[in-house]
Amino acid sequence: MTLLSTSETTVRGSIEVEGDVDVYRLIAPPTGTYRFALDAVSNDASQTATLDPVLEITTATGESLAFDDDGGPGINSLLTLQLAAGRDVFLHVRGYGSSIGA
Repeated sequence: MTLLSTSETTVRGSIEVEGDVDVYRLIAPPTGTYRFALDAVSNDASQTATLDPVLEITTATGESLAFDDDGGPGINSLLTLQLAAGRDVFLHVRGYGSSIGA
């Protein structure tokens, strides 16, 4: 799974077991529109991704700002969110249902 934002930062991670949630913290550098894409990668000879990624962005207090499942190409997640400079948000990444993988 690859997490992308407008700063062209790539973070690689993996949902290793059912129910696993990876959480990433972002403090927005400049004010602007941020694009977050979760791109599952294939991890077997069939070139088929086993992860159906789901993305939720929350505040530090847990308030949901945005949620996406399947808004990107195929079964991938894609969110666009306007953030003010210094805004502290958390990106929660999980697999849909029992899906796992990278």
